[in-house]
Amino acid sequence: MEHCLEIRSVAGRRVVVIHGDVDLAVAEEVRDALEKQVAKGRPVLVDCSGIQFIDSRGLSALICARYAANQASVSFQLAGVSEPMHRAMRAAGIDDLFALV
Repeated sequence: MEHCLEIRSVAGRRVVVIHGDVDLAVAEEVRDALEKQVAKGRPVLVDCSGIQFIDSRGLSALICARYAANQASVSFQLAGVSEPMHRAMRAAGIDDLFALV
């Protein structure tokens, strides 16, 4: 997934910026990257403002990372969720699963 993930450290938390489509082709890489940040034990904020499209595999990657964060007692939040992405989350029944900022 070339140039689609950017990871920063801001005010004691990991900020993962995702750009482009999060679909079958990149979902596993996104999940792995997010879970790697969770494993560092610092709060994780996922900046979704650059996501242009997300499918069920992309949503699954976010769910898996959130589950890992929950197991590790690490804060995991989504920011910049667009209305189309929020509709996809509602359609999947997972819109209340995430803390949105």
